[in-house]
Amino acid sequence: LGMLEAREEGTISSVTMSPNGQLIAFQTDVSNVHLIDTQSWKIKLSFDETSDSSSNNNTAGRRFLLSVKSIMALAFAADGKTISGEIEQGGIKLWDTRTGEVKKQLAEHTDTGSMAAVSLDGTMLAEVGSEDETLRLWNVPTGEKKSFPVTDGPLSAIAISGDGQRLAVAHRSSVILLNTASGEVIQKLPPAKVDCLSFSDDGRTLATAGEDGTIQTRDLASGQNTKTI
Repeated sequence: LGMLEAREEGTISSVTMSPNGQLIAFQTDVSNVHLIDTQSWKIKLSFDETSDSSSNNNTAGRRFLLSVKSIMALAFAADGKTISGEIEQGGIKLWDTRTGEVKKQLAEHTDTGSMAAVSLDGTMLAEVGSEDETLRLWNVPTGEKKSFPVTDGPLSAIAISGDGQRLAVAHRSSVILLNTASGEVIQKLPPAKVDCLSFSDDGRTLATAGEDGTIQTRDLASGQNTKTI
């Protein structure tokens, strides 16, 4: 019922589930985010650009100022108590899923990336600078940032593994896997025009999608293509 009620507000553009399966967060249109309790299927919390974040009322359904910009990447922490996300032109924020309040904010006044990806546990966030095409990696809990130059031309897609240890980056004609600790190239995949990348939860498979509508899954241990859809 909660999903149906929220769906009436607009198109759902992003969905993610907490590790324990008890919460679903989804975004409708540009600036509305809802938390659904999967036990009751009712909206637990909602966030939108017209809400007042200064209220101390903690009742269910409380609404907070989230952002008037779109959410570029979103993930639950392993304990399900925090959501990490990057906001278009708004930096990186960590929200408390129990109260909806902002627990921490990073890069509030720096250039927001043109694309972003976050690890499955919400601890590592990767972004591409919109002005200089620099690849940046954030350790979300500590606030530490690393920057790596992009040397092979503009990037078309990025993805980060669930454990945050590998980063996949796609140029217009190649896909490269990097070590997030050192920035070193650890694997190069056969050339392909890719617009979207996604790791499997166990990090063993990488899915790619291109302009022609073809989706491919690749086993990273062997480097072989396992399926084309």
